Amino acid sequence: MHTFVSQRATEEPIPRWIAEGFWYLGWFVRDWSEHPNFPRQHDHTYYAHAYERLHDLASWLFIGQSPYEEGQGFEPLQVYR
Repeated sequence: MHTFVSQRATEEPIPRWIAEGFWYLGWFVRDWSEHPNFPRQHDHTYYAHAYERLHDLASWLFIGQSPYEEGQGFEPLQVYR
């Protein structure tokens, strides 16, 4: 998602399948990983940051501007155990 959104020309239309994918992942990942039987390998903070990351990437796609200064802020997530 990051590769696509960081390299796309913001003046170009967003292909429907891309928009649907960003929208879908934004809610599906959270819904799936919050299920009681989901095997949690990390601390809840890791998942909270991952959900925020998905939201921020979708925001960047639909608004056309990174929610962070100069595109920074999308470094790898810290693993909390």
